[in-house]
Amino acid sequence: SSVCSDRLRSSMRSSQKACRRHALQRRPQLAIMSADRLESVKAGVIASLSGAFGVAPLSVGLEFLAGEGLLSAQWELSIDMLALSLFFFGIIYRYAVRQDESAMLRQGAAGAFAVVRAASALNAPENCSPIPLQCGPPLGYFSWAMLAQGSLMLAEGLIAFGLAALAMDYAFQKKWLKQAPGHISATAGNDKTGSA
Repeated sequence: SSVCSDRLRSSMRSSQKACRRHALQRRPQLAIMSADRLESVKAGVIASLSGAFGVAPLSVGLEFLAGEGLLSAQWELSIDMLALSLFFFGIIYRYAVRQDESAMLRQGAAGAFAVVRAASALNAPENCSPIPLQCGPPLGYFSWAMLAQGSLMLAEGLIAFGLAALAMDYAFQKKWLKQAPGHISATAGNDKTGSA
């Protein structure tokens, strides 16, 4: 009986030691993951603040020119949702550009977010008929009013996401924000070493 309990205690001690060793080995990995997550949150905050505050004066001016007053509930909701989009843009932009210096990649990331924002903000006027969507001249699917609305939203998005990208690039240069590790090569599909 004492032999069994001695073996059990010895087995438990070696199991506890193995668990401690495993936990100590994982600590650096968890610290790296936590640091990377913190950098992603920082990227989101930088993008959100720079883009939203950068485009807000233009947006307020357009609201005023449209005769909707200086600050409406719709304006606030629009800026809040833009700030949320910019937050996620910052996280994705950090990983998209990594250590790459391609201006086309940087501009493409900002442009893609601006196009998606503009397209998702379009409203069909009441005179549109569904299936197939017909809204009138000049294109049938898109009326003049929809094209004007989409153009304004696209311009606002390009400014907001462009400012966010510039602010993040500046933060990368000043070392306030760390770029995601790794490099995306021209043969990214075949490259096994260029991953994060």
